[in-house]
Amino acid sequence: MVSSTIIMNRVSKPDPTLDTMDTKHMWTDGGGDGAKLEHSFNEEEDNSSVAQRSTSGDSSHNREHHHGTPNSIMIASKETRALRSIKCIVVVVLLGITALLATGVFFHTSSSEDEQFEEQFAEYANKILEDIGDTMRDTLQALDLLSSEVASSAQQQQLLLPQGQNHQWPRVTVPTFGLLAAKTISLSKIKVLVMCVIITAKTRNEWQNYTAQVGRSWVDETVDILETDSNYYGPINREYFVNNIVHGDGGKDLSDETQLMFPSWQAYPVVPKWPPYNYDYLALAYTKAHRRMIDSSQVVITEPYMLPDPDNEEEVGEANSWAEWYAERISPDEVPLEPASEIYFPIFNSTNTIQVDTTESKPVAGFAASFYWRDMFRSIIPNGAQDMVVVTSNPCAPSFTYQIAGPNVIYLGRGDHHDSKFDGMAVAQSITALESFNIQNSTYSGPRYDTNYCPNTFTIYPTTDMEDRFLSSDPTLFTVGAVLICAMTSLTFLLYDVFVERRQRAVLDTAKRSNAVVSSLFPEDIRDRLYNEADATANGNQKGGASSVAVGASHSDGTMKRSQAMSDRASIPGGKPIAELYTATTIMFGDIVGFTSWSASREPAAVFTLLETIYSVFDSNARRRGVFKVETIGDCYVAVCGLPQPRDNHALVMVRFAAECRRCMHELTKELVASLGPGTADLKMRFGLNSGPTTAGVLRGDRSRFQLFGDTVNTAARMESLGMPDRIHVSPKTADLIVAAGKHGWITPREDVIAVKGKGEVQTFWVEIGNKDYFSSGATVKAGGGVATLSETSSSATDEDDKAEAAQGKQQRGHSSRIDRLVHWNVDMLEGMLKRVIAHNRTNGNAAGIAQPSATPPPDTSATEMHRPRQELDAPIKFDTSTNASAMDVDISTLPPLPQATRKELQDL
Repeated sequence: MVSSTIIMNRVSKPDPTLDTMDTKHMWTDGGGDGAKLEHSFNEEEDNSSVAQRSTSGDSSHNREHHHGTPNSIMIASKETRALRSIKCIVVVVLLGITALLATGVFFHTSSSEDEQFEEQFAEYANKILEDIGDTMRDTLQALDLLSSEVASSAQQQQLLLPQGQNHQWPRVTVPTFGLLAAKTISLSKIKVLVMCVIITAKTRNEWQNYTAQVGRSWVDETVDILETDSNYYGPINREYFVNNIVHGDGGKDLSDETQLMFPSWQAYPVVPKWPPYNYDYLALAYTKAHRRMIDSSQVVITEPYMLPDPDNEEEVGEANSWAEWYAERISPDEVPLEPASEIYFPIFNSTNTIQVDTTESKPVAGFAASFYWRDMFRSIIPNGAQDMVVVTSNPCAPSFTYQIAGPNVIYLGRGDHHDSKFDGMAVAQSITALESFNIQNSTYSGPRYDTNYCPNTFTIYPTTDMEDRFLSSDPTLFTVGAVLICAMTSLTFLLYDVFVERRQRAVLDTAKRSNAVVSSLFPEDIRDRLYNEADATANGNQKGGASSVAVGASHSDGTMKRSQAMSDRASIPGGKPIAELYTATTIMFGDIVGFTSWSASREPAAVFTLLETIYSVFDSNARRRGVFKVETIGDCYVAVCGLPQPRDNHALVMVRFAAECRRCMHELTKELVASLGPGTADLKMRFGLNSGPTTAGVLRGDRSRFQLFGDTVNTAARMESLGMPDRIHVSPKTADLIVAAGKHGWITPREDVIAVKGKGEVQTFWVEIGNKDYFSSGATVKAGGGVATLSETSSSATDEDDKAEAAQGKQQRGHSSRIDRLVHWNVDMLEGMLKRVIAHNRTNGNAAGIAQPSATPPPDTSATEMHRPRQELDAPIKFDTSTNASAMDVDISTLPPLPQATRKELQDL
């Protein structure tokens, strides 16, 4: 409220001194453009005149039918009828757009969710396949390490035998096999690990005798290890019986039925409920993988088992038998009756090579590593991940399905249980491809995987739960929202059209009255041109989306349309640039000295209160004086005079504007102390002015605005930054213009020469309106690089000159402003020179032969004083050749001004 009150006071009370000065010199300063300047300084009077003319125009409505031309009215009526047809088309188009928009929104949002769903599924599916391959690689590496330990142990046992004794395969028992096997199981997904040896009918008796000797020793050792294994949950049984005969199911002796046998030997965990060794794995009827391993010397994975057909009792019984065997070896929390397989890994009698050549070497033993398929899919994706389905298929066994829910897996049963609607999203990979990728790109050096024996294939599908987490009701909601928006837009359009039609009728009535007014005020050709421009504006607005035709629109409507057109042009780059070069301008930079330190201790609201209060008053002064405000940069105020409307007296107007701003700054800061605190009154303005050509225009793009470019702008900024608080600092170019306008009494040379970037050392000037004292000494002022000797002028003489200029304004109006300024400037210089001659003669009167006049003229000798200067001018002047030029530097302050008659005589010259 305080700042608003101050602003109103400043606006309502302009500086009478500066306003009087502007009015007094409105002809002299402006030259030939005095009428324009007077119009800008009397804006309020012009507005009232416009209002009177508008009123008189309305009163001519009764002459419409006598002077008007109805062509524009007929066009408006025709387009109004056409507009009704267009409205119907627009309604149909809006309905079509609504349908298309709703369809587009629905499909766009749906496709976006589908893409996210498919991308997330593909990422998880590839991770599952990759982790399955990693698990297989880790398992094979663990078995390869264990096989190396077994081969090394066999070699060491041979070395410890007395010379001449032979202890070769299959008669090998690995010390602490249980401990080595337990570590291997912990590094892989294996549940049971059994080492089997290869014997023939020739070595069968020797083998059976060997097992009878050392069999119980390794079993007891392994039972001791089981008691210390925290990961073992099965029973501990030290009461067991052994069968030293190679046997099959039920202890059946197989010695008469086969030539090649693959009996079990050391195992972990060992549960001696049944005989702990000598079970021939070749007797397993469900697979031929063990025989394939012996023949190919490669790693072989069996087809999945424990996949009974519920309707086949034999398969169910066999599966239950396997489940019972597993139940004693796994955790009670795990389900034993789920798909499992075995890895048959060959063991070679070689320790001197890193990688065994399986084409040349044959295995002497092998591992039977049992595992559940669920462990291959477990702990792959993190908690919170969406559910997926993995279908494992095998050409040698039925397929089965697992659902992966984060780190957990759920067995869905035998067969393919995926949702058929996701058939198109299946991600499948064979275990042979996984093995090839993961093993070939690792450090694994053991035997290769047999890719031709019953390869498993993993096919991954998403689930409905996973789909629901990505596919939401957003498409439907967005579609409904788009339809509602279009419906509201259509209703708004229809409602707007109702008001437009009502306004249209009023516009037509106004057009009839305006037609009579225009016809009575303008010639026919001018009137037609105005109509054509109005029609062009209306057509441009229709293209921009307007729904009415306004012929003879009001002044406010026209202003709004012109402003909108200018805004559109400024915000759209392209086309011919909006820029002009103005050859005669004066630019002002005004900066608040001490503002940074003052604002640092104030609240943001106080800072803006100060700036808004000061700059709003500056804006009012600028509008009143015809100064164009460019922008404010922080606490810096930038203004220009001489554009967009050229003015001959731009330098004088800007100087007066700067002086008025300085005065307002003094008063405002004092009044704001009460609300903004102490220190506010200490703030001062520093002004810098420069004149010259300026490039100005609209730099189009985002936040377009009117801007200035060029050296004139940069120099004005330098004048401000190198100035002093509470002073108006001008460049030599501005000083030249002030002197040329006859206001040489305003400027004072700066005491020091300043260094301006890009220009070197420059003599600049201070400006004080009404400053006469300095020039009474006849000083020489450098402006624009030239030297001008200024005449002696007193305050009273200058006031008389100003009055004379105002009185003779109309007479001077017909003369060239440049010639007038040159005449006055030369008279001033001659006046100063004449005063020096008179002072010199008076000082050296005896030598010149002239009687020295009295320093103080008598009161009754005014007539004589009027003629004395001319008499003294006629006297000869003698100079002593021994003196230098400084002899003319005499005191002329005590001399009276030249009479007006003498000045008139000089002007007539």
